[in-house]
Amino acid sequence: MIHRRFMRSDADLLVHSLESPMILASRTSAGRQLASALARYLPADPVIVALTPGGFRVAFEIASDLRRPLDAAAAESLEVPGRPRSNFGAVGDGEVLLDQAAIDRLGLPVAYVEASVERHKRSIAERLQAFRGANLPISLTGRSVILVDDGSNDRSWEVIET
Repeated sequence: MIHRRFMRSDADLLVHSLESPMILASRTSAGRQLASALARYLPADPVIVALTPGGFRVAFEIASDLRRPLDAAAAESLEVPGRPRSNFGAVGDGEVLLDQAAIDRLGLPVAYVEASVERHKRSIAERLQAFRGANLPISLTGRSVILVDDGSNDRSWEVIET
């Protein structure tokens, strides 16, 4: 797998700063502007993947404007109780990553960790079911992926070639 990360300054995706209220008037507007900018950099046969929930509206516009298939991905952090933004792992669609050193250091009970993982697995499955309906996930094997988030924490887009 080849993973390339393009920062907006590297690809010169937008003429104006993304901090400008006119640029980010809405996720819909941002998606349309990104679609226009991405058109010249588009890899062969890409799949647009929305990191839900925030990236869906942006990714929907990109996929619609570029006439490319759209799918979703989801991930949730496993937060330390009573310590917002402190994490001991993450859950994604079919993946669980645990920071065992943090779990041990914090003395988190196994039952708490297991219950938290299961709760997040259900949440992700429900979110992806709501997005996909009866459709199966799109196979990404051998395809480029444009992973789209809403940009609230990061101002980049990614291309992942599988």
